Amino acid sequence: MNNVKQKIPVRVLYVEDEDIIREQLERLLKRIVSEVVTACDGKQGLEFFDKYAPDIIVTDIKMPKMNGLEMSKAIRNSDKKIPIIITTAHSESELLMEAIGIGVSEFLLKPVDIDALIAALERKSRDIILEKELDRQRKRFETIINFQDNMIFLTDGEKIVDANKSFLSFFAKSSAEEFEAEGNALDYYFIDETDIIHKIDGENWIKNFLDGKFSKDVVKIKSPINDEVKTFLVKATKFPDEEPELDIISMSDITEMEKEAKILERLANTDPLTKIYNRLKLNELLNYEIKKTDRYKTPISLIMFDIDRFKNINDTFGHDVGDEVLIAIARAVEQNIRSTDVLARWGGEEFMIMLPNTDEAGAHIMAENLRKLIASLKFEKFDFVTASFGVAQYEDDGTKEFLKRVDNALYEAKRGGRNMVSIG
Repeated sequence: MNNVKQKIPVRVLYVEDEDIIREQLERLLKRIVSEVVTACDGKQGLEFFDKYAPDIIVTDIKMPKMNGLEMSKAIRNSDKKIPIIITTAHSESELLMEAIGIGVSEFLLKPVDIDALIAALERKSRDIILEKELDRQRKRFETIINFQDNMIFLTDGEKIVDANKSFLSFFAKSSAEEFEAEGNALDYYFIDETDIIHKIDGENWIKNFLDGKFSKDVVKIKSPINDEVKTFLVKATKFPDEEPELDIISMSDITEMEKEAKILERLANTDPLTKIYNRLKLNELLNYEIKKTDRYKTPISLIMFDIDRFKNINDTFGHDVGDEVLIAIARAVEQNIRSTDVLARWGGEEFMIMLPNTDEAGAHIMAENLRKLIASLKFEKFDFVTASFGVAQYEDDGTKEFLKRVDNALYEAKRGGRNMVSIG
């Protein structure tokens, strides 16, 4: 008998009705494989198959209660792949064709040659060990993938062939097959917005994404469960060594991150008291609009206004009242300018309005209307406040000079007696 240096890591179910043969071969098998389960007839063999889930079956043919072929046939109904090795005498050769039809893997003549048995077990165990290792790796991969909060799926470009738990949970599906059976492609749930990944009729969004057809790697998806819109960062790559070719797609939920970014952006660009733009943001927008003006030769004007004698309000009634005045004026002005105009708190009691596509005359009319509006506002502690206004139109003199001229115009209005509009 060949020396078996290391046991074959498989569980063998050995079925034999003759006690002496069963016990002898059991002892030998225990030296060859890692685990042996024995049964005395086909009926018990079938029970032990269900109970112990063996990797390989070695069985005699003629046995009481249930013979080896009947047992093998019953096993094949539930397991099409498990190797079955038949031990047979010459006199049983007429049963071999039936055994072949059942799907028996190999035949060994009695008395069983141990070297032949070892060789048969080694042959059958190679595929079993390989499949176990692949299954182990597959489960490890699935565990890693399913551990991710990201939605991850595999696609052949036409349909989703596999998906992790996060993906299936988001769409309330138990499998990729169930998702596909619904009949809606993933881009059916996309929200169409400019500059993000969106649905393109008749085109493959994954191919377009991989080809760089979208300016951003972000997609918005409406949940089919509660209609909540989520924002996802998309990453994609080719899945290696797959036929047909597959793409693996990862979608990271950045909804909260996006909300936080918008909050931070708003805080950075907004005056905390009046909730309108601050000086920094207006400067940014003004530079952008001036570039458009330089290119397209369209007019742009500025209105700068200052609350008259605001220090007296703070000194007499307190800063809380002063804050209420600033907020009230900001709201009133905001509601009475065009949607294209931009209002910002320039600093202290000073405000600035940018008016795209507006010449000096139009800006002057707007300033006069706003001056009257502010003068009409009523406050609890006093009857009214007034404001002084400066107006200037851009003259191809650069942002700095533009701002200087509107500031000078405001100064002239203050020097001229306040509660008036001056043009710079």
